[in-house]
Amino acid sequence: MELIDIFKNNPCSVVLAEAVKQSARLNMHNTGKDLKSAIQQMDEFETESKKNIRQKYARSNKDIMKRLHAPIDKVFYAKGGSQFINLPDSQLKEFTSFLNEIRPSISLFEMLRTLILDAYHIDPNGLIFIETDLNGKPYPTYKSSNDIFYYDLSGRKCNMVIFKLSQQQASQYGLQQQIPQQVLDRMGNKSNKSKYYRVVDSVSDKIVEWNGRELTEITQLTLINPFMQCPAFVVSDLYEFDSNLFISPDYPIIELANSYLVQNSVFEIWKNLHMFPKHWTIQTICPTCNESGLVNGIECSDCNGTGYK
Repeated sequence: MELIDIFKNNPCSVVLAEAVKQSARLNMHNTGKDLKSAIQQMDEFETESKKNIRQKYARSNKDIMKRLHAPIDKVFYAKGGSQFINLPDSQLKEFTSFLNEIRPSISLFEMLRTLILDAYHIDPNGLIFIETDLNGKPYPTYKSSNDIFYYDLSGRKCNMVIFKLSQQQASQYGLQQQIPQQVLDRMGNKSNKSKYYRVVDSVSDKIVEWNGRELTEITQLTLINPFMQCPAFVVSDLYEFDSNLFISPDYPIIELANSYLVQNSVFEIWKNLHMFPKHWTIQTICPTCNESGLVNGIECSDCNGTGYK
């Protein structure tokens, strides 16, 4: 498929839109982010004002999800096991040192235990993408499904990926490559309605500008892909049945997690309602109107005409 055809009619738009929706729900359960928007009014059961109160006092499921995932830590802290790296002894020490610090003070082990594992649970259709620093040193990164405009997959392997870029991100690439100032000014101009994308395939890594009709490659930002293949693969290895989506290992419990969220939010309201009892006193005759409810023929202002206080 020609690149311009992808921009005119993105064949991945529906799948990626569903992936972003799925990720937002998983993120809410795992981190509590955007919890308020997940609390919806229950038809026939509550008013808008009661729903607002439930949103205010609801607590998320992140403690439940944390405890559910706790056994996975054993994978990273269990003793024993073997590791095989098929390299000559002369290169093995250098490669092992590289794995121990793929980013400043971060080993590949730590990145897997934190960032990649979280992505596995929260954003299964995101990507693990290999970047290179200014010295050409490769390191793994996580790319959110929300930042992906299009990808062409063979299983989990990416043949090509197109990332969405903000004008600021596009300008940052320009600064790194020291492109002409007039190009930088156009990329950073807020009145510029064009959109910018990063296109990575087996040959190149380039930035393009799309104005809705024409696609322009910013040649000064086109780099040769040193990997000679698209250095990306999908985070999850689990497929949803009869679908193009990958799924999180938390997928089977999402309905139950949704139910817990509703139950917990309702319980918080019930608990608060009964935890703070209203003041009460024994009903007595109003001393002002002496139970008549009237003072000089006018409704008693102290008891509102009831005759009692």
